[in-house]
Amino acid sequence: LDEEAFQRLHAKAEAWVRPILLTAFDTGMRKSEVLKLRWSQLDLKSGAVRLEAEDTKTDEPRVVYLTERVLQALSEQPRLLHAEFVFVNPATGHPWRDLRGPWSGPGRRPAFRGCGSMTSKKHTALAVTTGKGCGLMVAGPGFEPGTFGL
Repeated sequence: LDEEAFQRLHAKAEAWVRPILLTAFDTGMRKSEVLKLRWSQLDLKSGAVRLEAEDTKTDEPRVVYLTERVLQALSEQPRLLHAEFVFVNPATGHPWRDLRGPWSGPGRRPAFRGCGSMTSKKHTALAVTTGKGCGLMVAGPGFEPGTFGL
């Protein structure tokens, strides 16, 4: 998924899912890491997400650096009272468990066809972060060659 395809996907998505998509696309975080992102993990001043070992599939803690547009989207994200999670389903008050709803339904499927899975976004995130002037060291150890784990 390149930037142009992402922009088409982002434009077609409902407003509530856009910050989720942007966070996944620009950071390469796993779907579960994005959907279970907690306010306590987020440091908007330093522009980073701090994932503890128990938050990652590999049981390795890591810091994920955020792009300017993710920082902007997250700073605009409404913070629901007593909600520890960043992306909360307003109907349930719980974090989103899956995003299948936005991809299905009449007229939507073609807009998202060929966009790949959220777990395939690490390569794209590497290109996005390095393309915006962040080197591999800034992008984080999870982006070193050969460590994508795909």
